[in-house]
Amino acid sequence: MQGRGNVLVVEDDPIVRRFLEIAIKETDCTITSVSDGKRALNALARQQYDLVFTDLKLPQVSGLQVLEYVKKKNPNTDVVIGTGYGSIENAVEAMQKGAFNYLTKPYSMKDIHSVIRQALSFRKNNKDEKSSDDRKKKLEHLGRAEQMKRIIDLICKVAPTRATILVEGETGVGKEVVADAIHFASDRNKGPYVKVNCAALPDTLAESELFGYEKGAFTGAHLRRKGRFEEANGGTLLLDEIGELSLPMQAKLLRVLQSKSFERLGSNQNIRVDVRVMATTNRDLRKEVMEGRFRKDLYFRLNVVKINVPPLRERSKDISFLVHDIFQKICQDFGLDKKLSSKAIERLVHYDWPGNVRELENTLEKAIVTSSNDVIRAEDLQFSDEHGDLIQYLFETEDDLTIYEAEKKLIMKTLEKYGHNKSKTANVLGITAKTLRNKLNEYGDRVGEENTHTV
Repeated sequence: MQGRGNVLVVEDDPIVRRFLEIAIKETDCTITSVSDGKRALNALARQQYDLVFTDLKLPQVSGLQVLEYVKKKNPNTDVVIGTGYGSIENAVEAMQKGAFNYLTKPYSMKDIHSVIRQALSFRKNNKDEKSSDDRKKKLEHLGRAEQMKRIIDLICKVAPTRATILVEGETGVGKEVVADAIHFASDRNKGPYVKVNCAALPDTLAESELFGYEKGAFTGAHLRRKGRFEEANGGTLLLDEIGELSLPMQAKLLRVLQSKSFERLGSNQNIRVDVRVMATTNRDLRKEVMEGRFRKDLYFRLNVVKINVPPLRERSKDISFLVHDIFQKICQDFGLDKKLSSKAIERLVHYDWPGNVRELENTLEKAIVTSSNDVIRAEDLQFSDEHGDLIQYLFETEDDLTIYEAEKKLIMKTLEKYGHNKSKTANVLGITAKTLRNKLNEYGDRVGEENTHTV
């Protein structure tokens, strides 16, 4: 075990307290144990501890009150909360108030050793200011807006723990990138990192994909196969878009998260795994719980630490930084040497980005590979919702429009938007250059004809 620490154990059940004493002593720590929260506060007033391991439900003074006292008196002391399955919601509250981690009863020696090692290791790393700064520097690619700086700080805090992480946010904001950062900043970074796209898992395959199966378990099962939980043993499992799982699969997943064990399909053998679970979703899971589409108990089990990644439109300061970073990477990947004009950057910064970072990547890649210029200009940029913007323009007037009038208005607006470049206009509208010429002849409109590019 890593290092020696001074640990305070707070547990009212004498049998459990004795078990904790034995388990923690094996980590080469010095232990003080008390039977209730009031005695814990007295001990904390007299002496400073590296770690407090406290039950959530205690006589006289609760575990949450012990936590609040510790964080007020000595914020550097870590607190691990012990709880039963029925009190996980309160354990989540404790994590939000600054607890390092929580364990559910019945405890195992392995879990206690693991959480003690992680807490003391994290405490040691936090004392090394340079190490902390280095970790943050490695995460700067996530963004530099204030919202992202707070997320980076949170990642540095939770990455070394075994806490379950829920990453929420709109499609394309970079939820998976945040999850990747947590894994690679953790002490599990040398272990496996397994990703499962829950949205792509039909109910008939989800159980076998996650938990594996034995030979002959069903028609077509010619060989035994490990599931994703087993593959991730000793590392991290990312459940991408977990809100897409059916209710029956949610129940099976909850059981594994609680017991840290499962059986392969077609087997009665119980397999225990040591897996750190993270999940992402673009849904509001709290709303899904209220409407009966997501299990409340699974939500609280996943929502130990929640990271909400803000949309790109709410962190405009990040756009120019991300544009430069992504543009350089795409150019390197394609072996091209191109630059962005100041007008192009200005247009990118002022765009609303409904598709977030993913849309930004696609827009830049499209401009790089389709433009024949060494410098990407503002007019070379094509946004994925261009048609949406133009169609919205049709309804800016209260007058009713005929199909002919709407078509003319859309074509002329697009032509104006692209500086009377007919090639670009035809491409955006999805029509041929010949069709565009015929339409313009039909409208009898020759405005700006002298400056119009030849098609």
